[in-house]
Amino acid sequence: MSNLADGHAVPTRAGEKPLTDDELRSLLKQVPNWQIQYSSERSLYFLTRSFEFDSYTKVLSFHTKVGELAEAEQHHPEITTQYGSAKVCWWTHTVGGVHMNDFVLAAKCDVLFEHST
Repeated sequence: MSNLADGHAVPTRAGEKPLTDDELRSLLKQVPNWQIQYSSERSLYFLTRSFEFDSYTKVLSFHTKVGELAEAEQHHPEITTQYGSAKVCWWTHTVGGVHMNDFVLAAKCDVLFEHST
């Protein structure tokens, strides 16, 4: 996909596999501010980024926009909101790790952030 942000989340099915290490490395080049991290608590990898803002009002606005995006795409992240930042984590429960949907939504978050600063 030439521009991840132009894509949409697609339904996943049980049995689908998460992206391979090579696929993850390749796709990370398209969303360079994002990182892959491992959660020992959940036993899976996820895609994460922290977004910095100069006011709590802007953080809350961004949080709401990400929530609206998640509802529209029917793919929901974990969002941690605090003064000055919002941390967004994407993974796909069905595949037990990171799926193309997570990269598409990460790219869409980047676009939201660009328009909110």
